[in-house]
Amino acid sequence: MRLTAIGCIGFFIGAGMAYPQTALPSFEAATVKPSLAGTGGNNIGMSPQTLTMRNVTVNICLKFAYDVQDSQISGPDFINSERFDIFGKAAGPVSGQDQFKLMMRSLLADRFHLTLHKEVRDTTVYALVVAKNGPKFHESVGEGRSMLTGKGTLVGQWAPMKALADFLSGPMHVRVLDMTGLEGKYDLKLDLMAYAPANLSEGQEPDVAGMVLSALEPEIGLKLESRKAPTEVLVIDHVEKPSEN
Repeated sequence: MRLTAIGCIGFFIGAGMAYPQTALPSFEAATVKPSLAGTGGNNIGMSPQTLTMRNVTVNICLKFAYDVQDSQISGPDFINSERFDIFGKAAGPVSGQDQFKLMMRSLLADRFHLTLHKEVRDTTVYALVVAKNGPKFHESVGEGRSMLTGKGTLVGQWAPMKALADFLSGPMHVRVLDMTGLEGKYDLKLDLMAYAPANLSEGQEPDVAGMVLSALEPEIGLKLESRKAPTEVLVIDHVEKPSEN
């Protein structure tokens, strides 16, 4: 099981504001082909000079490129059903993931002829709050690099609560907002595998969002509460299926 950490990014608020596609960095060479892997899992890999995305939908590409969640994307059905293998090579070493995100925006505009704007809508979000009996983790001692990793078990070191909320936005598929009131950096461990269904059939994906909801309070003393909140939504004005190349 793979948990994806895709955080949220703040946009300038203003309904109908189009995203500029000019002056963005782009790949020196790129290929986009229909995926033959079917409806299984996807994979995103990066090297200093290349970005490889396997079995991804346009929706997944948008989440990667714009740091949004499923509930923040409004577009045609095919962006969730058609799957592609995408490979991009930069002219030289890329400075980091943020640069690859900008290059993916360029690729979406060039190869999928994507145009979009944003609107502010009331959408469902989760508030990360402290449960009745209080947190079951401790503030970090000394100094260190903030880190959150997860593959069945979520481990945080020197992690602020906002980072945990952003991390949980991935498996929950909606924005998670930090409303814990906890201001420090913390060490924590969340074992999700203990909450996995025992009767999964072969090839069936576990309900990771349900596992997170079940595990948070008994494991680390936090919980998620569903709420409505104004949210920036990407509204797709135009997108096309690319020709194979």
